[in-house]
Amino acid sequence: MRKTCEVVAPGCTVRLMGETDSSGRRNGATVAGILTENTMADSKNTVEVTDDSFAGTVEKAPGLVLVDFWAEWCGPCKRLGPTIDALAAEYGDKVTVGKLNVDDNPNTAMKFQIRGIPAVMLFKGGQIVDAVVGLQPKDAFKQAIDKHL
Repeated sequence: MRKTCEVVAPGCTVRLMGETDSSGRRNGATVAGILTENTMADSKNTVEVTDDSFAGTVEKAPGLVLVDFWAEWCGPCKRLGPTIDALAAEYGDKVTVGKLNVDDNPNTAMKFQIRGIPAVMLFKGGQIVDAVVGLQPKDAFKQAIDKHL
């Protein structure tokens, strides 16, 4: 008999599928997929950045802007998400924090030659002033932000 079991944790649902024998004992299980309940851009302290909104949100912004280039399928991007959200909460009005999904917004990703994600870029006056690529500790992002405030 085929059964499906869902394990729900904050931010994700893991669905396991496996076979059970006639007594109901599990006879192996495989991970069928990880389904996110919220997208990475669903933070109250961050803004969603798109190809259409990039100029207004980032290039014409008066202060420092951090943009997290990410994708839904990217495991390291998902692990970085809470760090980006924490930075947005910590820096508040000092830094605008945006998230740009590279799959949904390929033009901006191509414009900045994003070849690997997660990639976080800092902009000031519409220009790139710093970048941090890959899954890095929170302190690496704080150092980059602090040097441009």
